[in-house]
Amino acid sequence: MTHPVIQQSNDTQNWLVSFFVPSAFSKNYDAVPKSDSIRIDQSPTGLKVAVSEFPGFATEDEFKASQATLIASLKADGYTIKMNTRFSPVWASYDSPFTLFNRHNEVWIEVA
Repeated sequence: MTHPVIQQSNDTQNWLVSFFVPSAFSKNYDAVPKSDSIRIDQSPTGLKVAVSEFPGFATEDEFKASQATLIASLKADGYTIKMNTRFSPVWASYDSPFTLFNRHNEVWIEVA
């Protein structure tokens, strides 16, 4: 499994879950997804995100709280926030479900 695994909410019922493939594999990557619900994308160049991290087994409420705190901090510092873009907000998890301690989670918010 790659890490981080990132999640984005498309609406109240749907989630977009993404996995990263190292660039060394993507240069000659000829695989074609077997489902229309799966796609292979490249990360946008010049992407700027602010990140807030927190430990533990993250719940949706913890991600939402961390996201709200990060947005408030960015606004207070005068950053222009780009919400509801292809890359914002993102919830990132770095650990396997079998990792019990020292877990790492992040919220990413795109900024101008």
